[in-house]
Amino acid sequence: MMRTVHSNTRRCFHFAGIPMCLPILLVNCLLFFGCKATNTAPPPPVAAPQQEMPSYKYLFAHRILPQGLHGTPETALLLAFSEQGDAFLASVWEQNKQANPQFASEVASPPKVIQRGFLAKSLAFFIIEMPTPEVMPEAYYALVIVELTQDAKKQALDAKRIWYYTLEKTMPKEALLAGNKANAAPTQQTATVIGQWTNEPRHWNFGPGPAPGDPKAFAGAVFTLFRAKVKEAARAKQSAGGNGPARQ
Repeated sequence: MMRTVHSNTRRCFHFAGIPMCLPILLVNCLLFFGCKATNTAPPPPVAAPQQEMPSYKYLFAHRILPQGLHGTPETALLLAFSEQGDAFLASVWEQNKQANPQFASEVASPPKVIQRGFLAKSLAFFIIEMPTPEVMPEAYYALVIVELTQDAKKQALDAKRIWYYTLEKTMPKEALLAGNKANAAPTQQTATVIGQWTNEPRHWNFGPGPAPGDPKAFAGAVFTLFRAKVKEAARAKQSAGGNGPARQ
């Protein structure tokens, strides 16, 4: 059963062990959480490649955020447990937008964490509400699952890895079959698909998702997918004669 952690719950974790040489997502970690520097300053935000990038909203939800979280899973602890998570997220949003002047004309509120909780004792999750999508495949939400571990040396909670899922805007099936975007106009706002970005990075499409505006339904669909993948990995490991816990 999913257990929600209310926004006013305070938890203390140690982040001093986070390395200073970090990808885009941790650029402003020092400003918000007082991480101690032990080497050179982090690299500046990286400009988006000059190729097919529909919007900054797409770039953030499908590139900047998943790559940053996969690159440094510890960052997910800031968003999963810190009350300053939204301020940190807004700072990352704004800094990367400034680094990509081709998106300067876009007007959108920064993303924010709208729900936190636990899927299991060692699995925390949080849901990020993205700026309202206008075109496919911009995302309505991102749901991040964090595998937690206890770091004995730091005497603090740490993160092993994350899973990053999205609820993406798409066209209705009838419009896709017709190959005519105009046919999608009446119902396009409610057509979604569930996706996942892995560490490679690689994007997976899991088919139709729930209607936008219902993060609980999205979370339920993702948890069902996640549990099925865990069971599948366990069966595969058992068939191969492996020992130890199954990994997705």
